[in-house]
Amino acid sequence: MLLQSEKIPSKYAPQEAKGAASTASIELQSSDGQTEPFTFTFEVVRPTVFRTTVTSKSRPIPPFPSAHKPVTDSAPTDVEVKTSENTQSFTTSAAKAVVEWSNTPIVSLYAGHDDSGKPIHADLPFRSYAADGPGIAHYSVYKKGTLHVGLGEKAAPMDLSGRGFLISASDTFGYDAYRTDPLYKHIPLLINVTPEGAVGIFSTAHSRSTWSIGSELDGMWGAYKVHRQSHGGLEEYLIVGRTVADVVRSYAELVGFPLRVPRYMMGYIGGGMK
Repeated sequence: MLLQSEKIPSKYAPQEAKGAASTASIELQSSDGQTEPFTFTFEVVRPTVFRTTVTSKSRPIPPFPSAHKPVTDSAPTDVEVKTSENTQSFTTSAAKAVVEWSNTPIVSLYAGHDDSGKPIHADLPFRSYAADGPGIAHYSVYKKGTLHVGLGEKAAPMDLSGRGFLISASDTFGYDAYRTDPLYKHIPLLINVTPEGAVGIFSTAHSRSTWSIGSELDGMWGAYKVHRQSHGGLEEYLIVGRTVADVVRSYAELVGFPLRVPRYMMGYIGGGMK
């Protein structure tokens, strides 16, 4: 049987930011005494894009991320920041994010400036970020009845809700379009589509990982989805948009747009499939 080793760092407190940190950011560190100290960071990098990290001495962010961190100078300068005892909110021109740390860090995202309704994304209370073996697990609230798409190539149907997936690159020639997993593309971007808006969760690591999108049940925690990264610290971008197209464009601006195909390649295919 596979070894299960999950510990949840807690008792986070704000820390003084190191280096050239954005003013629209926060850094927290755990001190529960049961685990090594973990550092959680949150920062606004675009009006609709937020960057989070969870690291420790034994779990640094893996090398060669699939997206370079945007320079601090490109961050929006009109972010409204409000701070209370265990909460800090960040309101941009297009979205609002609230970070709460009375136990574990909980990020809640809202499309627009109104946070009176339900957030379009919220971390799972008391279990948001866990040390999972040599990696990190990120738990968030699962919204039943909403559409989940993404993760690169995945078997049909298009809606990923209520299913579990392995995120790993594989040459799956001859795959079953309904059952094979993983398929070719390794893209850990999950998009949740709600009537209020869409939100993408994008991990930059190339580590093998799993996504459980409401397929796990645990009566102690309610409905949740979880991304378990097998190695290293976690670096994620949370992307808010009114539509899926908004999220995909913001994602492309992070990782880079595809190069234009040269004219001499038009009409040519190098594969053997017919």
